[in-house]
Amino acid sequence: MIEVEKEDLEQSTIEVENCCFCRKPTAFWYKPKDVACCLECAANAEPGDVPDKQTWCRRERIAQNSDSIEQALKRASSLQWPGWASKYEEQYETAS
Repeated sequence: MIEVEKEDLEQSTIEVENCCFCRKPTAFWYKPKDVACCLECAANAEPGDVPDKQTWCRRERIAQNSDSIEQALKRASSLQWPGWASKYEEQYETAS
C-alpha cells in the first residue's frame, strides 16, 4: 500500500489526471514521485511499483495515441516496467 494525497482542485491549475496504473481519472497523487494514483490502485501498490514522472508521462502519451487499452498495455509492457501489464491486464479484463 502506498499513501496518496488528494489534490486541492480549487487551488490547482491542473484538472484531474489519469492514474499511473489503471488510467482512471483521479484527484489523488503519490507525492514522492509526483504521479497521479487512484485510491484503489494505491491500496494494492508498493512504492517500487510506482513509475517515475517521466515514465508515467511517456506512457500517458502512448496510451492517448493508442486505438485501444489493449494496445496501450502491450506498448507499456515493452517500456521496461516488469510486471506492469500483466498485473493490471487482469484487472482491466475483469472490469470490462
